[in-house]
Amino acid sequence: MKTSPTLSYRSALMTLSLGLLVGAGCLSDDSPGELPTVDCGDGDPVAFDGETFCVYDDALIIEGFLCPEAVPHEFDADGAVVCGPSTTEPSGGVDAVVQVWQQGMTDPDTSDDTASDVTDDVSDASGEDTVADTSGPTLTACESNLMQAAGDAVAIAGKTGCVVDTVCGEGLGLNVACDDGNSWCRCSQGDVRCVAWSAGSCGALNSDVGGPCEQSLGEGVCAEGAYCFEDIQPYPGECRALDPLCAPGGCYTHGDCADGRCEGGSRTTGTLGRCYAAHDVTTCYGPGGCPEGWTCEGAAGCAACTDCPDDAPGQCVSDGIEDLSLFAPAGVYASQAPIPIGWALGDDAPKEVYFTCPTFALEVRNELNGEWQRLSDEDCSETFVVLYPGQLLSREAVSFIPDPELGYRWGRVVGTYYTDCSPTTGITSCQNGPTEVTSAPFLVEAGP
Repeated sequence: MKTSPTLSYRSALMTLSLGLLVGAGCLSDDSPGELPTVDCGDGDPVAFDGETFCVYDDALIIEGFLCPEAVPHEFDADGAVVCGPSTTEPSGGVDAVVQVWQQGMTDPDTSDDTASDVTDDVSDASGEDTVADTSGPTLTACESNLMQAAGDAVAIAGKTGCVVDTVCGEGLGLNVACDDGNSWCRCSQGDVRCVAWSAGSCGALNSDVGGPCEQSLGEGVCAEGAYCFEDIQPYPGECRALDPLCAPGGCYTHGDCADGRCEGGSRTTGTLGRCYAAHDVTTCYGPGGCPEGWTCEGAAGCAACTDCPDDAPGQCVSDGIEDLSLFAPAGVYASQAPIPIGWALGDDAPKEVYFTCPTFALEVRNELNGEWQRLSDEDCSETFVVLYPGQLLSREAVSFIPDPELGYRWGRVVGTYYTDCSPTTGITSCQNGPTEVTSAPFLVEAGP
């Protein structure tokens, strides 16, 4: 069995352009005028011989893959895996389906065109035929959300009466006028980020050393190798060159650490941190290694760029917390395998909770459409696990690598638990559950 290690960038490209392929004959003879409706996840839907199939690039397939429920039957083909609705291969075999897929979802039985010749004839308001433009960059979901024009009404959390004042330009976002003042909104690590800003103006991104910057806008305000220096003066700050990484264990981000995580570093502020070896969630070197609301006690970490004998981890401690949480330490490093995952039950929780394997599933976000996709279940075998108030349950998830086309990738874990169980009978005795819990998203960085 197999599973995809990462989302297919090619799949997202084809999904976004699917509406332009109608004129090319991607539809089967048995379903004129309809597009395939099967959700193929990171694969591509292909209509062939009156049925819908899902096709996956074989280069992205690893152990653990399961076909979607609507097309549960798996067929191996040359360079791809095909999922179909029945155990019977389509006429011409699965290689014929793959050929259609490779041609841009054009079924040779319904059209003589190829994907490279695709145009979509539509009529404009005057009734004249026009040709759809299939060129141009593919936008992420965040970038699509910022494709607005001056005067458009937009929604910003916590604000009212927001209207686009100025379109700042490609990649620079929007200046938005709201009832309580203006905000500058841009994409930062795949999400729209808005900060208070002066009326009618746009800030600067990717500034060279000596150029203006604003720390609150996050990553990308200064060019590679620079950070945003701010003293007590208002905007603008100034981009300055980052100091070289120091030894031993100096870092700005988790990606600077060959093995483990960076505690206390920041490229945005130019603050050097320290690399620590990978460890599970029962130990910590700072607040970033604990669930929200918990504190890291007893850690004796060395200062950045120093070598000392007192480097020792502490423990995450709960004080007055009632909730159960599922979490990954802040800023997970891509090549750290496995990713540390933890269940944390606050010390003031009313009762213990119970789990059975898998206790969670790992999901990743497709930045092109903004949707979360399940990547893999936890690999474990326990049938009955108990967690008492004030305790942490250390787990782990298979790592994944950020898509190089997008530069970053967000992950999260979705888990289930039970309550009111008999400790001697097992999970079947539980009176309540399964109850679902979703972790906060965590950013997985590319390593050195």
